[in-house]
Amino acid sequence: MYSTMNNARGGSARHTRRATGGEFRALAWLCRHPGFLLVPTLLAVGVWGWGLLPVAAVVGAVVLVVVVWARLHPPTFDRWAAPWLRRYWRRWTVYRGRRWAGVLVDCDLVRDNRRTGQLMVPRVLRVRSRTRSIDTLYVRMARGQDLHTWTEKADALAAALFAHRVAITKVRPAVLAVVVEREMPFGHVVPAPDIPADPREIDLTALDVGDDEHGNPFTVGVRGKHVFVAGFTGSGKGSLIWSPLRAIGPMIPAGLVRITMIDLKGGAETERGRPLA
Repeated sequence: MYSTMNNARGGSARHTRRATGGEFRALAWLCRHPGFLLVPTLLAVGVWGWGLLPVAAVVGAVVLVVVVWARLHPPTFDRWAAPWLRRYWRRWTVYRGRRWAGVLVDCDLVRDNRRTGQLMVPRVLRVRSRTRSIDTLYVRMARGQDLHTWTEKADALAAALFAHRVAITKVRPAVLAVVVEREMPFGHVVPAPDIPADPREIDLTALDVGDDEHGNPFTVGVRGKHVFVAGFTGSGKGSLIWSPLRAIGPMIPAGLVRITMIDLKGGAETERGRPLA
């Protein structure tokens, strides 16, 4: 009764159906993406102060240095420059604007604001692209969504992005980490590393158990550490049991390492390695 009378007297403020002005939404967008305005401004100031040819020469020199670096020393380029370049390239070509909104609309991951009638599209806060095959998106969900809303659409999202697989986890309230595996990082079987003949040459702090997605050695330290491995069925968890055992193989008969196994599956995972333990 009180609520009805209060509304009748005009004492309760009604929610407006008008959306925030477009100019203020544009200003907020520029604050989130200062480079979109800063880079053209710096180029314009440079052209005004020094002329077109000097500015073009500087830009061309920077592009040339990047290309030469990528061709001359790929390991350092792939470690330092490539993730940064991929991050911005994919952010602006895939994970923003109408293309990103269209993907979420097709996957039913948007909501309608009943008050203003606007379409609420989850916003990408940040993109990480450490490798060519995997992107990590930090996405702020639309109000009314939760983790389950997104996980049940993971397969549809992967298909819409033409990705091999999508995994989704919660980072903090209302923010998700969406891991987009664009392609399989390994297109071939990685040859097993050589085993040193002399047990004294084996480094327990860095056992070579394979290659990473860049083709560099992937090492695992077992001295003074606990290693926890988790993954889906068939993801290759067992390789991180047998590869370290293979790497330290010569140390077992030499008496330098003693293996103890506890298999809660009754030997289903480790029965073949019983003679080692």
